[in-house]
Amino acid sequence: MRAFSVALLGSAVLMGCGSSDDDSDKPTEPLPDEQLVATIRCSNVSIDQADKICSTNRGVAWGHLDENQVCYGAYCFEDHSPAPQSPGLTRFPEGHLIPVYMHKEVDPRFVRAMDRAEAIVGYPMFERHGVIELEIGNVFEIDYSGLPSDWGFIWSQGTTPPDCSSGTVSRYPNSISVTSYLANRNQGLVRNEPGIFTWINIDGDEQKAGEGCTVIASDDVTLHELGHALGMLNHFPGFGVGPAFDANAERVLRTMYHGQNPEGQPFDALYLPK
Repeated sequence: MRAFSVALLGSAVLMGCGSSDDDSDKPTEPLPDEQLVATIRCSNVSIDQADKICSTNRGVAWGHLDENQVCYGAYCFEDHSPAPQSPGLTRFPEGHLIPVYMHKEVDPRFVRAMDRAEAIVGYPMFERHGVIELEIGNVFEIDYSGLPSDWGFIWSQGTTPPDCSSGTVSRYPNSISVTSYLANRNQGLVRNEPGIFTWINIDGDEQKAGEGCTVIASDDVTLHELGHALGMLNHFPGFGVGPAFDANAERVLRTMYHGQNPEGQPFDALYLPK
């Protein structure tokens, strides 16, 4: 069992996504190129309060890794270096496959979300390990020792907390505690903190949902949660502001993971595929 700072878990919470308007039909305006760059930056690494493009889930993303291997942020350098003063694009490197598991069962929404993400970026992103079953009664003592990797994503159906949301990305099931990644010196994401996995939780308890809440995730909400796990931390028009995942979100993901935009790429030098 690891000890975590109360301040860390309480001050940087990534709230659950989706509500009564998960699948809003209100169209969003396509992002012009100059706004696309600002949107990628504020979603991926930090909010510029002057532009108001993104809504805050994580605020400033980069933090530091302490001596107990706890990352105080969404991203920390694995060698304990201080957070970069002017971070560039922060993402998983191409070819660095992310281990992925499905808790208890294969939900077709999980598969469709991963297939769509890989189709958008144009190359494989996930090492798919199939179904696992873990004892999650005490989330602080989940035994991951039987898994073939010591980090990765775990899809889980029915483990979104009862707070009028249909999806969360967190370090535990039934939780909104933030998840963090360790990065190499190029700002490429390489793994979770030791002993931690990224839980992508979809669907809440309809019996506990508030009036007007939608707690069953659509395909777009499911892909939206995967987007969070891949570094689209903050919401923007077309990604949680209005639709859960529309053409704007697709373009952000495609640009972030384009081969001409390696990890660490300065945002003002991003290649913008159409």
